[in-house]
Amino acid sequence: MISDDEVRKFAVSLLSKSVNNQVAWERKNIPPDDPDFGSRKKTCYAVTFPKSAIQLEFTSPYAEPDFISFDILNDRGEFVRRWKVTDGGEDWNFVNQLYLDAERYVTKWDQVRDDLNAALASSGTIGTKAD
Repeated sequence: MISDDEVRKFAVSLLSKSVNNQVAWERKNIPPDDPDFGSRKKTCYAVTFPKSAIQLEFTSPYAEPDFISFDILNDRGEFVRRWKVTDGGEDWNFVNQLYLDAERYVTKWDQVRDDLNAALASSGTIGTKAD
C-alpha cells in the first residue's frame, strides 16, 4: 500500500519538476457531472509514466468545500491510491499550487499573458486581421 507520506512526497517532487516545466501534463476528459452528486465544476490534469499515471482532479461541490483528488493509477488505468485534499486542509496550499501549475502548462496562460503584455506595451498598430 502507498502511504499518505509517500503520496505527499510524490506530490512535492512533482510540484518541484512542474514549476520548472519538467512535467508533460495533459487535460483528461472526465464524464459529465451526476446531478445527484451536486458538483458544479470538475477538471482533471494527468501525467503518464511507463507503468503508472498521476491525475489531479479538481472538484467544486455545491454544498461542501472544494477538493483536489491526487490519484495514482496503474498501467491499465485502474486506481491504486486516491489522496483527497480539501480546501482549508493541511496540504491544500501546495496541492492546489500543483494543480494550478498543471493548468498553466496545459492552457499556456503564462505565454498568453506574456504575448498580450508585449503587444500592448509596443507602439503602433497591434493585432492581426483574419483573412
